[in-house]
Amino acid sequence: MKRLIFALVITLSFIAKAKAQQIDRFVFSSGNGSATNAYGESVQFTVGQAFFTETLSNNKSEIITQGFEQPMAFDNLLIASASFKDLSLLKLDVYPNPAVDYTELELNLIDHDGAKVMLIDTWGQVVKTEDFKVPAGNQKLYFNLGTLADGVYTISVKANKRSYAKKLIVSNTRSRSVGNF
Repeated sequence: MKRLIFALVITLSFIAKAKAQQIDRFVFSSGNGSATNAYGESVQFTVGQAFFTETLSNNKSEIITQGFEQPMAFDNLLIASASFKDLSLLKLDVYPNPAVDYTELELNLIDHDGAKVMLIDTWGQVVKTEDFKVPAGNQKLYFNLGTLADGVYTISVKANKRSYAKKLIVSNTRSRSVGNF
């Protein structure tokens, strides 16, 4: 009886293996690569591999999750790079920071609407506002700070139909006179 059960288990395991499903490996990422050192050891990597679900036309669903790309041959690997909007449109640079008399703002404008710059103190009060009428493209805006008190401010820019904000430290120590002791 034990032999019959053992033979049945072995037979069922072979049948189950014969009916196993196969899923081709796909990687959806923003970049990838591989490298081989002088000893013949290779490393494969992906950048920005994120959780992804795709429903296929034959009513099957594949789920690809974050993780490591395991070593394998590239013959059955589909690599699809994601396309991103120009990330420079989402960036606001403010320098010098800490600022003394002025600061420069650098941003990429997508329209001819210009930019509105506001300086906001820690209490949420708008202490200075300036409108810049500049064309589309990468722009550097000169923002004069005047005689602001030392402190931490938020510089808010409305452009590209969105708002940008950065912390700005104002330090007018250069313009103060120090008495003789």
